[in-house]
Amino acid sequence: MERILADTNALGYLQKNHPTVIALLDGKQVFISEFTEMELLCNPNLLKTERVATQSLLDDCYIVSLNEQIKQTAIKIRLSTRMKLIDSIIAATAVWLDVPILTHDSGFDRVKNMATVIIFDKED
Repeated sequence: MERILADTNALGYLQKNHPTVIALLDGKQVFISEFTEMELLCNPNLLKTERVATQSLLDDCYIVSLNEQIKQTAIKIRLSTRMKLIDSIIAATAVWLDVPILTHDSGFDRVKNMATVIIFDKED
């Protein structure tokens, strides 16, 4: 089975039934960083029903915890690209897993030499 790492925004668009994101994630093992999990669950504006739906979505993902290899790779990515720290950790997680990253954030273009990056258009 194919594997992919979803950025936080990809899961947000998935929850909004974005057709491209649905198609790109369909039938794949979806991995996320534990920081993506935290970003999704820390939104204070979520209604109870939205929080339950978000947790259900997260239950279908493989959540990857920060480890020493991801941490060191994230540091290198951050220093060489000036990406946000969270994005550096997400990119490093994809590098460690050797899977593509699905995102709407064009800033991930900066790591295309280290990881496969799939950038979807929010207008699709």
